[in-house]
Amino acid sequence: MCPGHRHGAVRAAQDRRADRAPSHPVAVPAQRCPLHPLALLDAAAYHVRSIAANAETAALAGDDGLALANVRMRDNLRLIADGLRADYGQPDQPVRKGASPSELIGAHRRERAGESEPAPMDERTTVLVDHLDRLDRTVTGLATPLGIRIE
Repeated sequence: MCPGHRHGAVRAAQDRRADRAPSHPVAVPAQRCPLHPLALLDAAAYHVRSIAANAETAALAGDDGLALANVRMRDNLRLIADGLRADYGQPDQPVRKGASPSELIGAHRRERAGESEPAPMDERTTVLVDHLDRLDRTVTGLATPLGIRIE
């Protein structure tokens, strides 16, 4: 590293105000970027495809925790879709946050196992649950750039 470069970095650090977080002057906050909702939709589509690819496993069949998480995600998606329609306006209800699908599934598995420790999930089921968690966060994250309240 050349001495002049180091001196410039020190000067830049000293010139910076203490009340501002250091950031690159060209950086745009993600929520203000018009492509942010599209990136979230693309991420959601990826997670849905991954869920479909791993969903043939029967390890989660009949899991009440999974059903609860899916109901919340479905309701949130309906709110977001309704909010995007021109004739609907902003939804009256907020997008709901809650326990992640992995937390709900884990709680249900522990409840079914009773006092014994539940058997670990196989790799494919773990991948499925991870994608469900990410899809849940992505669906909730779509509300912010679209101006929909989150509760």
